[in-house]
Amino acid sequence: MQSAQYLSDCSAKTLMTPENTTMGTLRVQATLLAVLLGANLIGCSSGSSTPTEPSPFDASTTTDSSALSTATASALDSAIDDEYKARAFYDAVIERFGPVRPFVPIRDAETRHIEALVGLYNTYSLAAPSDPHAGNLDAPDSVQEACQMAVDAEIANAALYDEILEGVTEQDVITVFERLRDASLYNHLPAFQRCS
Repeated sequence: MQSAQYLSDCSAKTLMTPENTTMGTLRVQATLLAVLLGANLIGCSSGSSTPTEPSPFDASTTTDSSALSTATASALDSAIDDEYKARAFYDAVIERFGPVRPFVPIRDAETRHIEALVGLYNTYSLAAPSDPHAGNLDAPDSVQEACQMAVDAEIANAALYDEILEGVTEQDVITVFERLRDASLYNHLPAFQRCS
């Protein structure tokens, strides 16, 4: 089966080669592509400087909060606080310097990260903490300095996820934490490194 090839190939054009153009094959390939793109599993960039993001975890069921370990509940609190802080800092930079890249798309990504974490709180019937950082952080004197601060923050964010993942046993939480960590390392960090 050729679908493994498509998972590692970021070009949708590969699906439409002359040897793969029968109607049945095209329907299967289109379905596979739609599933992969809808789940953001292939992680390809569109060629723009905007980082691609994993889609937020959509918790469609709820679980009793007693099913969540104390260590995981604490890890969730640490994760959402760090995501709140990142968003507040990027908001401060945008407020001071205008809609500069890569701050705008990454600020939007931080909002999706928060939504993914809130989804986990909802899954376990817990109330997500409010954002203590909104409007409380200041931007530095230059965009270049802000980029360097963002580089440091994204590195710290990935390290935080590595640390808190050690105490988590719930697979849904592990999956979300790993996706958010990877977004920091492989999408946000390179974007900020380019601007610093």
